[in-house]
Amino acid sequence: MNGAVEVRRPGPPPADITVFEFGSVAASADKVTLSGFCPVSDELEPCRWEILPAQGSDAPQFRVVF
Repeated sequence: MNGAVEVRRPGPPPADITVFEFGSVAASADKVTLSGFCPVSDELEPCRWEILPAQGSDAPQFRVVF
C-alpha cells in the first residue's frame, strides 16, 4: 500500500473506524499533518480535511480516518 500503515490505538477500538497514516513530517519543512475524515456510508459524502500542526518529530504527513 505504498507505505500506508493502519494505526492501532490503545484500548478497545471502535468497531467501525480505520485510521491510515503515511509520510513523515521529518521529510517536510512545513511540519504539518493533512488530516481527513471520510464517512463510509451508502450516501456519497465528501471527505473533510484539516491542516493540523505536527505533534512530535515522528508525526505523519497524512492521516485519513474512515
